[in-house]
Amino acid sequence: MSRTQLWCSTPTCAESSAPSTPCSQLQGTRVTLTQVFVSYYALQTSEQRVATSDALLASAQQSAQVAAGRYREGVGSILDLLTAQSALANARAQNVQSRWQWYTALAQLARDAGVLTVRGAAPFTFSADSTLKKSLPNVINP
Repeated sequence: MSRTQLWCSTPTCAESSAPSTPCSQLQGTRVTLTQVFVSYYALQTSEQRVATSDALLASAQQSAQVAAGRYREGVGSILDLLTAQSALANARAQNVQSRWQWYTALAQLARDAGVLTVRGAAPFTFSADSTLKKSLPNVINP
């Protein structure tokens, strides 16, 4: 059984190779739907990464503050302070990267759903959704 026959139920559809047949249109629709679902779940994953990186950043900031305080009081070593500062820098980089991935996943979903053209223009105008309860990641003031 060929791969085409797995997708198409009628023998005439499976044997046809013309791009305008109903079978090829159905396959195109299935591919498009799959792309939308994959993009949607990639966006969900990216959203979780943003939340995780926010928590990591908050923890690293607190750790750096504690290490700086300990060093000022003479209790901590310079190595502890530098390690905490390095962890903070890494957490900031991961936070920026996770937000970049979120925006990239959002753009990919918009493109796959047909809301965004190749040139980046939307075929219709957007308005704010007043029913949205979750806030989107804030890149300007994290």
